[in-house]
Amino acid sequence: MIEVRDLTKSYGGKVAVDHLSFTVEPGRVTGFLG
Repeated sequence: MIEVRDLTKSYGGKVAVDHLSFTVEPGRVTGFLG
C-alpha cells in the first residue's frame, strides 16, 4: 500500500498541488498526469 498525506508541490512560486492525500491499494495500477 502507498499512502500520501498533504502533498504540496510548487514551481517558481506557483502552487501546482495543494494538500493532496490519497491511498493506493496493493494490486492497483495508478497514474497521474499533469
